[in-house]
Amino acid sequence: MANEAKRRANAKYDANNTKQIKLKLNLKTDADILARLDEVESKQGYIKALIRADMGATYLGYSLEELKLLAEMCRRQGIEEKELHDFVSNAQNAYDYIHEEIKDKIEKELNKKR
Repeated sequence: MANEAKRRANAKYDANNTKQIKLKLNLKTDADILARLDEVESKQGYIKALIRADMGATYLGYSLEELKLLAEMCRRQGIEEKELHDFVSNAQNAYDYIHEEIKDKIEKELNKKR
């Protein structure tokens, strides 16, 4: 009984929160792609990382450069590694987490690099 309930719960979650995409590759003309996919541990993770890199490495609207800069600013302020991990994992709230003085410094640093 518990297994059936779990299966239904998983199916309901998947229906409401996920979308499956099928990718059809030719064994001859796409052999190089298939070989590379066979080499990686997580095909899904690899494909998602490539797409995110193509999109400009953004996470919740922040570029990779901005996230690195925010992380460096946290280190300078003495924020611990776990807090830093949480910070990067939740970038939307993290930016608000930093007080106004730090926000100004981040924006100045970003403007210098542009």
